[in-house]
Amino acid sequence: EGTHETMDFTSLRTMGLAIVNQLLNDDNFFLIYKPHPKVGARDSFIKQIDKEIVTLLSENEQAMIVKDGDIVSYYKNIDIGIFDNSVVLIDFLPFDKPIIVTDVFKKDSALITPPLLKKSGIVLDKSNLYQLSYVIETELAEDTTKESRNYVRQQYLGDFNYDQYESTQTFIKEIVKLSENRDLALNNLIERTKIIELSENKELILNNYKKEIKWRIKIVILAKEQ
Repeated sequence: EGTHETMDFTSLRTMGLAIVNQLLNDDNFFLIYKPHPKVGARDSFIKQIDKEIVTLLSENEQAMIVKDGDIVSYYKNIDIGIFDNSVVLIDFLPFDKPIIVTDVFKKDSALITPPLLKKSGIVLDKSNLYQLSYVIETELAEDTTKESRNYVRQQYLGDFNYDQYESTQTFIKEIVKLSENRDLALNNLIERTKIIELSENKELILNNYKKEIKWRIKIVILAKEQ
């Protein structure tokens, strides 16, 4: 449920046990449960549900619990993902596999445009919650939201080839560029400081330098906003 009320997008409160019980009662599925690190931090009821789910899964050979570590490392071996409104859903998009999104968007009901993540998969709500096995089998066979899911992926992640680590390479290049620019600016600052120390008109040089710094900061801010 997150650390604040505005971040409360958990489905445990209304769907958690229903989802888990259905999947555990179907031998066709192996369930991997990855709760949010802050689950139950604000709501004791949510904490109790999480505890019950962990108990159920611990006693079942067709399930496992992932409390820590990188959930993305499991994605290659997952056939379909069931997600709340979470960044781990976005991490799942490059794998181009069916998605089920729990209907936890009630607080966003006043929005003119529905949350984009709802388009990434089949929405699980009261109307189909207890037909979950059928929903999963249908999506595994037909992948009915593939087109809209790819649109969501493009909007969030662009057209990078994730198999070739293009996104990672681009990120590293940007970090290297920023580091080089920082080193250059630091060296310039050192040189300017030396000039100021040797100059008779320190005040004028300092004032001009302050104006230039403000201008450079403004450029950086505008660049980040873009």
